[in-house]
Amino acid sequence: MMRTRKDESEVDYLEVEQKEVIHKLLKQHEANNKFFRTALTGIAFALALVKSVCAVCSIVYPFYFYLHEPLSDKFVSPFSITVTEWVSTVFFVAAGMAVHPSIFRGFVRQWFLILSVAVSLLSFFIWVLRGAPVVSLIWLSGTNLIFSGLCLFANYAMGTTESDILKLHRNVYSYKKD
Repeated sequence: MMRTRKDESEVDYLEVEQKEVIHKLLKQHEANNKFFRTALTGIAFALALVKSVCAVCSIVYPFYFYLHEPLSDKFVSPFSITVTEWVSTVFFVAAGMAVHPSIFRGFVRQWFLILSVAVSLLSFFIWVLRGAPVVSLIWLSGTNLIFSGLCLFANYAMGTTESDILKLHRNVYSYKKD
């Protein structure tokens, strides 16, 4: 069966239509990606601010903060609490910078997030071994570990979605409507 010029133009139109849908999906993904990455960055910087205030308070008034007070019974030095708070602050900032849509890209972003999770996990286990109460443990290391893990997962999910959309672009084909 021979194709007519009308059939060829219809096939070209359908191919263009598929490409337009894929382009629309990419634009929508970029907008969602930017929004969620910016929101996670804002949350990370806000948490870093709170942790830095707690670190300064633990220098000026050791064990005054109600989440630090249970540690006074465990023979924990105020210095170790202050160091943990500052490390947590630094890695909240690192996670926020890694998730931001325009600061880091690709490999560096992934390694910043993995480093943040690894250091938070190490800090968490150190405080578990020191016998910290659950509430203090969650505050000192748990929040950072949970947030860094969330950022790592969000980065993976957003990257997977983008690669799936790009796979659609490779699978554009000509077809004829009946």
